[in-house]
Amino acid sequence: MSTDYAVASRFNVGEEVVYVGPGFRNGDVGEVVRVTKGFDSIYRYDVRFSDVTVPDRCFGYELQLHRAESQKCA
Repeated sequence: MSTDYAVASRFNVGEEVVYVGPGFRNGDVGEVVRVTKGFDSIYRYDVRFSDVTVPDRCFGYELQLHRAESQKCA
């Protein structure tokens, strides 16, 4: 028995995100420029960081929505 679940993308094009995965990008802020859903139903996010012209491909678990300093709770 096959059950299909509609899962929405975590992030949308134009949103600012923070890279929280391992590696040198940890803590970098970038903009989502493309969202792709693979054949395996896993979303991939092309994120353009300020120090590069070609976007990096990231998975959702590597990203968090960026909140401006003024929006953070004290």
